[in-house]
Amino acid sequence: MFSSSVLLNSNDLSVCYHTAARDVIAVNRVNLAVSAGEFVGVIGESGSGKSSFARAVLRLLPASGTQTSGSIWFQGQRLDELADAAMTNVYGKQIGFMPQQPVAALNPVRSIVSQLGEVFRLRLGVDSRQARNMSAAILHKVGLKDTERVLCAYPHELSGGMCQRVLLGMAVALKPSLLVADEPTTAVDAGMRMALLDEIKRQQKDRGMAVLLIAHDLPLVGRYADRLAVMYGGSIVETGAARNVLSQPRHPYTRLLLGFDKQGSFFDEERKTQTGCVFQPRCRYAQPGCRYEKPAWQGDGRSGWACIQR
Repeated sequence: MFSSSVLLNSNDLSVCYHTAARDVIAVNRVNLAVSAGEFVGVIGESGSGKSSFARAVLRLLPASGTQTSGSIWFQGQRLDELADAAMTNVYGKQIGFMPQQPVAALNPVRSIVSQLGEVFRLRLGVDSRQARNMSAAILHKVGLKDTERVLCAYPHELSGGMCQRVLLGMAVALKPSLLVADEPTTAVDAGMRMALLDEIKRQQKDRGMAVLLIAHDLPLVGRYADRLAVMYGGSIVETGAARNVLSQPRHPYTRLLLGFDKQGSFFDEERKTQTGCVFQPRCRYAQPGCRYEKPAWQGDGRSGWACIQR
């Protein structure tokens, strides 16, 4: 059960990527709050802006990316205005992060104990022996039983699922109050996806931490999340309690993801620049006004949708 107190809050957050050809709006005025202990899934196709949103929250945008509007608040601190040194104290200790592509995220020429132990040595000031013991303990807690073999291994010697569990261990090692997981199930096979999400859910419950999970599989994540936020074209088009979004989706895009409606055309980056609803070219319910009128949000900050017709 999660607390009603807001832990993370983005207000009108926008992100733009600058390329030689043009500027691309990746995140368009996103408002999203995560309460203490809450599990929130942010769902959307590739190009929806969900990973850019997560990286903006963590201030890990690439050099070509810029936060162009809005603010990001975490435990009363405005993250987008913190100095780098202050942000270092937040990152890891208060917010844990699981990046995409687990094997690539780990250093290929360093053993797991070297990389995981470094978290404890640098952040807690413990010696190498203590760091090794703490590393073994955290690996066991995230479901890796043969801890000695894993500690001595290099990333290429482990499966994608095992590397993800190592990254989960790194992310929760310092007992953060929020875990941000960016597409953690992408690089693992179907059989491992539920096992990994089971582990993330167990860590959430055991530690009382909040989870912000970025993913594309709406039905799967809906089994674990307290609340879902569906993104399309850089905007949140629907949000609400997971059980309500799954059983009674209101936005046409959510209905499409869940198979309630037939598949439309694929997303085109150019559609982000149109004046009306960004989903209009794919929408079976679209009316002439949808081409020119931006849909107003219907609902409150925790539950609602953006659609003229629904």
